[in-house]
Amino acid sequence: MKIKVAGKEIEIDDATLAKAIEDKATEISVDSPFIIRTKDENDTFITNLKDEQIKVGKEIGIKDFKKLVGLDNVEGKDYQVIADAFKQKVIDESGISIDDKEKRWKADLETLKSSNIDLLASIDSEKTKSSNIQKQYRVDRYIDTLIPTSLTIPREDMALILSSKYDFGISDDNQFVAKDKITGSVLQDAATLSPTPFKDVIGGFFETNKMYLPSVDGGAGGGDSGGSGKTSVDAYAKTLNDAGHATNSESFNAEMQQAITAGTVSLED
Repeated sequence: MKIKVAGKEIEIDDATLAKAIEDKATEISVDSPFIIRTKDENDTFITNLKDEQIKVGKEIGIKDFKKLVGLDNVEGKDYQVIADAFKQKVIDESGISIDDKEKRWKADLETLKSSNIDLLASIDSEKTKSSNIQKQYRVDRYIDTLIPTSLTIPREDMALILSSKYDFGISDDNQFVAKDKITGSVLQDAATLSPTPFKDVIGGFFETNKMYLPSVDGGAGGGDSGGSGKTSVDAYAKTLNDAGHATNSESFNAEMQQAITAGTVSLED
């Protein structure tokens, strides 16, 4: 039996489930490749990721600064420790002429300024990466809820086909925006010029590509189904090609054989 949790299917052995019912168990432990987080857990995950990225950026900045001013032998990553070591270095070099010392101080100051600019740029870059991760997570979850539960191809292949046709994202003003993959233009409502909602984009895709949806009671589920409620070999071959499986490749043949065995593809013309 398969149980769907947060849009992901988890397989539970029938014998295990039957035994749990017989024993009136209050819970069942199931191994799963998925990581499921609550909203609070995900918020904590994103926050910790940001903190870790900022910490790494600071450590890289300190390391580069020590190398530039000749303090590679100083242990630690503490700002105060590095500052004290730098002061001591200046004192130890007091035998240098005033003019040379001033030149070195100015050079070190410029190095410090440059290092600080690079550090701030690194922190901004990591913040942007973290924000993009969070946005993509929201988009992927939303898209998954809009894809029909019942399909003629694996759900992963369907997501791949959609991503090959559209770029789904979140704009700077926090709107869900879909772009045509080929032209790069934002899909818009003709009347309002507002971005077309994801549900309309995906709904329109399935409206014109019904071969990805199983027929109901042998009805008109697509011109290649022959009224049998099944997809023809040619139609399913096109579906596999759209999903990235080259004709007669190992993955193509495996998917085709699986569909024929399952009875979703008809060998009849």
